[in-house]
Amino acid sequence: FIVSQKRFSYINLQSRQKISMLMRRLSALSESSPIAWISTITGPFSITGSSAIIISILRDHRSKLSSPKCRILLAMSVVDVLNSVALTFSTSALPKETGLYGAVGNSATCTTQGFLIQVGFAGPYYNASLSMFYLYIIRYNMEPDYFRSKIEPFLHGWSLGYPFTTAIACVVLDL
Repeated sequence: FIVSQKRFSYINLQSRQKISMLMRRLSALSESSPIAWISTITGPFSITGSSAIIISILRDHRSKLSSPKCRILLAMSVVDVLNSVALTFSTSALPKETGLYGAVGNSATCTTQGFLIQVGFAGPYYNASLSMFYLYIIRYNMEPDYFRSKIEPFLHGWSLGYPFTTAIACVVLDL
């Protein structure tokens, strides 16, 4: 047992050293201008595309919001706009005390950006929800009304619940 515990401690030390080295490399990358500005350039394109989807659905909301597909797509687009806004600010939301390239924010801007990025993880969950919708409708010939009443509420609950819960936990725990 003592030998295996020493080996575990050695492996744990190696893992911590590798993580530390990776963090230093990532920090060096974030200090370079091109890496820090990629999301600043691509973010507005994502905001524009998702906003167009939101406007398209809300213009004809009476017919489009009756479809589970459009409701899932609307929620996914709203979450993408929030996430893209956060990513557009790139390193500028980080506290200037960090010394990273472009950091001009403070603790509040950093926390807000982190919260919105964490909420953005709802996007992939909604993407999976949309895939599940098509799977059930096309492959299993499920009626849209059945999907709407039995499955869709669970998908919205998971897609929004988990990212919002973890985002709130991160704010409360000051992570």
